Amino acid sequence: MYRGDEKTLWLKRVIGEGRVLLKKPSIKVEFIERITNTRFPDIKGIKLKGDISERPAEVKFVTSTFDYHQKPRYHEHFKKFISNNGCIVVLRHDHLPDKLVKEFPRLDVFEIDETDYTTFIRENLTRFLNRQMRSHNHRRIWLFQQSANFWSSNGEVPPACVSGRWCPSDNLTSFDLAPGDIVVFIRHSGRSYQAVAKHWGETGVVIDSWALQDLYVGRVTTPITSRSEYCQRYNYPEDEPLWNDETEAAKHDPRVRYRASKWPKVFEFEKIIYLRDLGLDLSQLWSVLPDFVTGVREIYATHVSRPIATDVYISLMEFLAQYENSNRGM
Repeated sequence: MYRGDEKTLWLKRVIGEGRVLLKKPSIKVEFIERITNTRFPDIKGIKLKGDISERPAEVKFVTSTFDYHQKPRYHEHFKKFISNNGCIVVLRHDHLPDKLVKEFPRLDVFEIDETDYTTFIRENLTRFLNRQMRSHNHRRIWLFQQSANFWSSNGEVPPACVSGRWCPSDNLTSFDLAPGDIVVFIRHSGRSYQAVAKHWGETGVVIDSWALQDLYVGRVTTPITSRSEYCQRYNYPEDEPLWNDETEAAKHDPRVRYRASKWPKVFEFEKIIYLRDLGLDLSQLWSVLPDFVTGVREIYATHVSRPIATDVYISLMEFLAQYENSNRGM
């Protein structure tokens, strides 16, 4: 890495000793060893100003993709990485991987300037050709299914539609969902998933009496982060309930499925529009907005989010505007 050779390379520490740093100091790199093979860790020796000795470093696109602590075949390599006070260097820090800090409480994570990261990639192009690196250069629109956490409250914590925070149930990272993205939370009624799936499998069409009830459109305001980092940022205890199904009251509420293990990730959003009590029959809406209804059916089936195309979102908003105007005029 050219600036490393010239001793003009700086890294920004974003995680220090396993904790989020609100002030992210820039630290000069005094020495960095060039990569000579493809084995973990990428950099066998790096020395930052203030370090007593060199230590290894692994370079990642985002922090959450570091998973060597979870792979049995890297067990010994990871133990050595810990004992040598290894660190992670990333283009962008999103959130720490599950259980990593528990296994490595002294963990440091550094962000590298985009230009230096690009230089690193170019110098090691063959190594990175088979890595999936997804850029996030445009706004995306995501469909989520509303659970009781979104709209109900037992008094201990506000519903997500009020608190403006959500935990995706799938493995999204900040390069999937990022600030500025649109999130559409769907609530429907009338049919079980089994009935929807059975009818679809037998006929290839959407079942009747399955209705779109509520639709909330929001804009993402923060990157996805780990729960521990989120709680550190707001000075919350990590075991403090953030959603309805994590509360003590949820244990005794038959409408809520109590969650003993806390939701691991968090992102925040702000409201654009919240439409309630629509009562739109999805079998009829399918003839007008087939891609949107297909998306609703898929998130109902999988309980995870999925993106929709911008033109599908625009068509949905235009349809709902006309629908609301016609209803108000009646």
